[in-house]
Amino acid sequence: MSVFLPRPAGSQTSFEARTLLFIGFVCALLLGLEGLRCWGARIDELEETRSETANLAYAISQHVHHTVDEADLIVRALRDLNEAESSPQDSIMQLHRILKAESKVPVLVNSLAIIGADGAVVTGSGLPGRLNYANLSCFRFHAMNADRDALITVPPPTGDAGGPLVIVTRRIDRPDGSFGGLVAATLSLEALQTYFNTFDASFDGNITLMNSQGIVVARSPAQADMVGRDASTGMIFSKFLPQAPAGSVDFVSTLDQQRRIGSYRHINGYPLVIVVSRTLDSTLSTWRSQSIHRMILTGLAALGVGILGLRLTRRGHQLFEAETQYRLLAENSSDGIVCIDSAGRCLYASPAFIAMTGRAESDSLVNQSWTRFVQTEDRADFGATLAAAWHGQDHVSCVFRLLRTDGDSLWTEAKFQLAPDGPTPRLVANLRDVSRRKALEQQLEDANRELRLLASQDALTGLANRRQLEEMLRLEWRRAARERLPLSLILLDVDHFKAFNDRYGHLAGDDCLIRVAALLKAAARRPGDLAARYGGEEMLLVLPGTDSPGAEDIAEHIRMALEAAEILHEGNEAHGGIVTASFGVATTFPRAIPDPAIGISALIMAADQALYRAKEDRNRVVAAAALHAVAI
Repeated sequence: MSVFLPRPAGSQTSFEARTLLFIGFVCALLLGLEGLRCWGARIDELEETRSETANLAYAISQHVHHTVDEADLIVRALRDLNEAESSPQDSIMQLHRILKAESKVPVLVNSLAIIGADGAVVTGSGLPGRLNYANLSCFRFHAMNADRDALITVPPPTGDAGGPLVIVTRRIDRPDGSFGGLVAATLSLEALQTYFNTFDASFDGNITLMNSQGIVVARSPAQADMVGRDASTGMIFSKFLPQAPAGSVDFVSTLDQQRRIGSYRHINGYPLVIVVSRTLDSTLSTWRSQSIHRMILTGLAALGVGILGLRLTRRGHQLFEAETQYRLLAENSSDGIVCIDSAGRCLYASPAFIAMTGRAESDSLVNQSWTRFVQTEDRADFGATLAAAWHGQDHVSCVFRLLRTDGDSLWTEAKFQLAPDGPTPRLVANLRDVSRRKALEQQLEDANRELRLLASQDALTGLANRRQLEEMLRLEWRRAARERLPLSLILLDVDHFKAFNDRYGHLAGDDCLIRVAALLKAAARRPGDLAARYGGEEMLLVLPGTDSPGAEDIAEHIRMALEAAEILHEGNEAHGGIVTASFGVATTFPRAIPDPAIGISALIMAADQALYRAKEDRNRVVAAAALHAVAI
């Protein structure tokens, strides 16, 4: 067997390496410089947007502050006048004289009114329909709190109140300090919306006015479904606003779930916050298109430099390549190199391959059948790969177990290339030990299996999560419709759980939920039963093929088991000072419908309504009437 030893690289190789290195450096330098320029342009674009939104937020906050301040001045004056007047009749006359001057109030102020302690309107002007102040949160707040500062509220839109309103109120105290009513002024959001629309917030820009609780008061461009939305859990209210009353930030909006860049500002003296922002995509759209064009041009220039450099070095390299094209590097390769003939006999084996088989001398492998090194279970696939390589298919490879002399097997990846040069065709195989990779793949598969399991389970209780619950309900709905079987749900809610958390702490609350979940899971005895956490302290048990009486029995069994557990809950004195739960049971007879989600929603709603009735007395089971005709 002929063995080719590698020749040391001469000056030609050194020159070629230096030339290619220089060409690569020039191309990388061109691309790197252009990349730095593009990144700097991106930073400038973002800074310009931050500055623009900060200026716009400041201008709008000044306008809103001025408007609310004027409304609050009138409210405060009316409050002080009402408290100072000794004669109610004189107070009312003074109020009427003030209300006659209402035409001087800014256009945003719709109405002014004095509300009595019972919620009835004492006197007022321009009231919005038959707005019932006694039912508003601002009335309840002032009735229960002695705070005399202004309160800004946004009541939910109603037919009586007309369009969206903002109410500015202050408490009226009687001489003894008790609650005597309130003074209220309403502001028109339509006029405020019109004012917002005068600003240019192009490229998906938004102007949002919120109160201090994070409730949206107005938004531009106008979106009716946004007014009244709660954004208090967003980054501005939870992170940035506690640190500074104004600033420019990058955040993900809780209102539209988009990545935004902009500025916020708390309106001094009032519980209002203005946010001006643009989506990151619209902000960077122009920069992105320009950068792509410039990078493409730079890349083409670098490619031209590279092609030119390669052409210059190719001629010198061709001579060196011609001398070394048949030089075998197997002696210095960490991969095993094997050459076989058309009969499958081994013509050459590198030292690395010898080491892989556990043998001592390469001569022991020459003229031996190649397949004897392949584990029996893998020989069929291995033979198919060899046949494809002999038919001229390029880049043929397979993974098999290589037999060692010590009886062990080694996971090996073999890549085959047909070498037609020479008196007879040969196959050259490059073999690599992939045992470590296979072990990692197995670990990855195990990890993915575990992740799939975690993705379908609630982390605290170990019950199925909402995602698995929804999938299971769809499957069981179709199966029940197909087999004409009932489908029942048990929805439970731990009684007075908030009081339990407040008294014993969240760790004890978590432990309580885990114990309740264990009881629920124990009740899921059949293969199709599924216990899931529905949300908070609510859990749900799916019972395919179970009618309403059977589901009620199971719910009663869980309720009694929870009582027997005697988990201490001193806040549940009405039921023995232990943890109890209320249960809502609902049963339906599914039918085949295009969208089972409609029927599933109806079933869950029925269980929820039954649970609501059960919680009137708590610690009991209430079943909804069976739903017999769920169809479209």
